[in-house]
Amino acid sequence: MSTSALLEHSLVPPREPRPSAKPGIGMSTPSASTEIAALFEQEHRRLYLLALRLVANPAAAEDVVQEAFLRAWRSWSDFRGASSRSTWLCGIVVRCALNMLRSERNERSFVSSETHSIESSTRRPQHEARIDLERAIATLPARARAVFVLRDIEGHAVNEEAQLLDIAPGTVKAHLFHARQRLASLIDHHD
Repeated sequence: MSTSALLEHSLVPPREPRPSAKPGIGMSTPSASTEIAALFEQEHRRLYLLALRLVANPAAAEDVVQEAFLRAWRSWSDFRGASSRSTWLCGIVVRCALNMLRSERNERSFVSSETHSIESSTRRPQHEARIDLERAIATLPARARAVFVLRDIEGHAVNEEAQLLDIAPGTVKAHLFHARQRLASLIDHHD
């Protein structure tokens, strides 16, 4: 099923646009389904990689991205234009990933067997280093992992991260400091 078909057949209809919504932004426009389908096609891979770094499981990452796009579609008319749609979507992905991590924190580890098979089947020094870093990132607490990935991998500014995660900029900096410290310790210990 295509993305636009998936969105059109969702069980939860989109909210009615707010009267204050900017023209051309809400679901009231005929092209809204087409717009979000195009955004999905354009941003899916990047957002999937972000989700994968946060939840460390390919299937869970795909679930996070799908849930994020469904939430984005439902709240399309809530978008105020204060940031780009891509940044808005990134925030939804992060919140979905953090919710998943919170709900499954004590149930199981998110290190998948697929990561282990990739590591054993393609042994190259550069690839090993990447897997070691990915594994180290996966061991960070959820909030610290989100802050680290958004800042050091995705390149978001501290204030933008604070807005995406709904925390103070000082808290972002503290999480980032501790995440970098822990990663350095894990990587140094591994060598």
